[in-house]
Amino acid sequence: MRADGTLITLRFVAKGKKGTITYVVKIDTNAGTSRWTIASGTKAYKGLHGKGTETENASYTVSTLRGTVSR
Repeated sequence: MRADGTLITLRFVAKGKKGTITYVVKIDTNAGTSRWTIASGTKAYKGLHGKGTETENASYTVSTLRGTVSR
């Protein structure tokens, strides 16, 4: 978090039979932006790179990641 409390950092892990993908979402509450990056991957997802924007529905129950992913 920034000293002024405007940056929220969230870490998510998606796990399945083919491996895991860890991604980080950084939300800047001052700018109203939310960006994600792939932090790491295992097994079939090892070596993935990606980044983009994150949006949520009005009730904050569904997050949508848009961007690019490559190896």
